Amino acid sequence: MSASLSELLARRKELQAQIEVARQAELSTALGEIARIVEQYGIKRAQLLTVLTRKSKDAKYRDPVTGTTWSGRGRAPAWLAHKDRREFLITRQDAASASAVDASAGEHQVA
Repeated sequence: MSASLSELLARRKELQAQIEVARQAELSTALGEIARIVEQYGIKRAQLLTVLTRKSKDAKYRDPVTGTTWSGRGRAPAWLAHKDRREFLITRQDAASASAVDASAGEHQVA
Protein backbone atom coordinates (compact mmCIF):
# COMPACT_ATOMS: atom_id res chain seq x y z
CA MET A 1 0.00 0.00 0.00
CA SER A 2 1.48 3.37 -0.97
CA ALA A 3 1.57 6.36 1.33
CA SER A 4 -0.96 9.15 0.96
CA LEU A 5 0.00 12.58 -0.26
CA SER A 6 -0.36 14.07 3.23
CA GLU A 7 1.92 11.36 4.69
CA LEU A 8 4.54 11.97 2.01
CA LEU A 9 4.41 15.74 2.57
CA ALA A 10 4.82 15.20 6.32
CA ARG A 11 7.87 12.98 5.69
CA ARG A 12 9.31 15.56 3.32
CA LYS A 13 8.90 18.26 5.97
CA GLU A 14 10.69 16.07 8.53
CA LEU A 15 13.49 15.29 6.09
CA GLN A 16 13.93 18.95 5.20
CA ALA A 17 14.29 19.77 8.90
CA GLN A 18 16.88 16.99 9.33
CA ILE A 19 18.73 18.19 6.23
CA GLU A 20 18.90 21.73 7.61
CA VAL A 21 20.25 20.53 10.98
CA ALA A 22 22.94 18.46 9.22
CA ARG A 23 23.79 21.34 6.89
CA GLN A 24 24.23 23.75 9.79
CA ALA A 25 26.47 21.28 11.64
CA GLU A 26 28.65 20.72 8.58
CA LEU A 27 28.68 24.43 7.79
CA SER A 28 29.99 25.19 11.26
CA THR A 29 32.78 22.63 10.82
CA ALA A 30 33.63 23.95 7.34
CA LEU A 31 33.79 27.57 8.52
CA GLY A 32 36.09 26.57 11.36
CA GLU A 33 38.42 24.82 8.90
CA ILE A 34 38.37 27.84 6.58
CA ALA A 35 39.22 30.16 9.47
CA ARG A 36 42.12 27.87 10.48
CA ILE A 37 43.53 27.84 6.92
CA VAL A 38 43.14 31.61 6.53
CA GLU A 39 45.07 32.17 9.75
CA GLN A 40 47.69 29.51 8.99
CA TYR A 41 48.58 31.00 5.59
CA GLY A 42 48.02 34.65 6.47
CA ILE A 43 45.47 35.05 3.71
CA LYS A 44 44.25 38.64 3.39
CA ARG A 45 40.58 39.56 2.96
CA ALA A 46 41.17 41.02 -0.52
CA GLN A 47 42.92 37.83 -1.66
CA LEU A 48 40.05 35.71 -0.44
CA LEU A 49 37.43 37.96 -2.02
CA THR A 50 39.26 37.87 -5.34
CA VAL A 51 39.21 34.09 -5.39
CA LEU A 52 35.64 33.79 -4.17
CA THR A 53 34.21 36.34 -6.57
CA ARG A 54 36.09 35.17 -9.65
CA LYS A 55 33.43 34.42 -12.22
CA SER A 56 33.52 33.02 -15.69
CA LYS A 57 36.12 34.15 -18.23
CA ASP A 58 33.61 36.46 -19.89
CA ALA A 59 33.81 39.21 -17.26
CA LYS A 60 33.57 42.68 -18.76
CA TYR A 61 34.13 44.87 -15.69
CA ARG A 62 36.63 44.73 -12.81
CA ASP A 63 36.69 46.58 -9.50
CA PRO A 64 40.26 47.93 -9.22
CA VAL A 65 40.08 47.90 -5.42
CA THR A 66 38.98 44.31 -4.75
CA GLY A 67 39.49 42.67 -8.12
CA THR A 68 35.91 41.43 -8.25
CA THR A 69 34.42 41.16 -11.70
CA TRP A 70 31.01 41.47 -13.32
CA SER A 71 29.90 40.07 -16.66
CA GLY A 72 27.49 42.90 -17.40
CA ARG A 73 24.50 40.61 -16.98
CA GLY A 74 21.93 41.02 -14.24
CA ARG A 75 21.85 43.71 -11.60
CA ALA A 76 24.98 45.86 -11.40
CA PRO A 77 27.10 45.32 -8.26
CA ALA A 78 27.27 48.07 -5.65
CA TRP A 79 30.88 48.96 -6.54
CA LEU A 80 29.70 49.88 -10.04
CA ALA A 81 26.36 51.51 -9.27
CA HIS A 82 25.98 55.14 -10.37
CA LYS A 83 29.44 55.17 -11.98
CA ASP A 84 30.63 55.34 -15.56
CA ARG A 85 31.02 51.69 -16.52
CA ARG A 86 33.56 52.53 -19.21
CA GLU A 87 36.08 53.27 -16.43
CA PHE A 88 35.80 49.65 -15.22
CA LEU A 89 35.91 47.84 -18.58
CA ILE A 90 38.42 45.03 -18.77
CA THR A 91 40.71 45.43 -21.76
CA ARG A 92 42.78 42.67 -23.34
CA GLN A 93 45.85 44.13 -21.63
CA ASP A 94 44.07 44.08 -18.23
CA ALA A 95 43.06 40.45 -18.76
CA ALA A 96 46.62 39.46 -19.69
CA SER A 97 48.13 41.20 -16.66
CA ALA A 98 45.48 39.67 -14.39
CA SER A 99 46.38 36.22 -15.70
CA ALA A 100 50.06 36.89 -14.97
CA VAL A 101 49.22 38.03 -11.44
CA ASP A 102 47.04 34.96 -10.87
CA ALA A 103 49.83 32.68 -12.07
CA SER A 104 52.44 34.31 -9.84
CA ALA A 105 50.11 34.31 -6.81
CA GLY A 106 50.48 30.57 -6.55
CA GLU A 107 54.27 30.83 -6.44
CA HIS A 108 54.92 31.84 -2.85
CA GLN A 109 57.61 30.57 -0.55
CA VAL A 110 56.77 28.73 2.63
CA ALA A 111 58.97 29.66 5.57
